[in-house]
Amino acid sequence: MEYELGGLKMVDLDTLLRSFRLKWILVYFSSYDSKWKKTTVDGFFSKVGSLEFILNSNINKQDIKNYFKCVQIPPYYKEMVYYWIDLKQSIETYSKITPK
Repeated sequence: MEYELGGLKMVDLDTLLRSFRLKWILVYFSSYDSKWKKTTVDGFFSKVGSLEFILNSNINKQDIKNYFKCVQIPPYYKEMVYYWIDLKQSIETYSKITPK
C-alpha cells in the first residue's frame, strides 16, 4: 500500500505466497517430465482423480475442503488448489462486472 494511503510500500505477503503456489501449477504442467511429478503430485491426487481434473472442474472451495477432509493430501497442495479456485472465481467475477 502506498504511503499516501497509510501503507509502508511493503509487499503483501499473502499475495506473494499465493503467487508462489500458483506458479507451482505452471511448473507441474510444463513439458519436461520428472519423477517428482509422478511420485508426489500424481500419487496424492490419484485419490481424487487427478490434479488436472480438480483444476478444470467447477467445484467450489467449500466442497473441495469437505472432500479433502476424507483424503490425506499435504497442506501445501491443498492451499495450491484453494488459491487456484480463488483465482478462477475472481476472474469470473471481474469478467462479469467489466463491460466488453
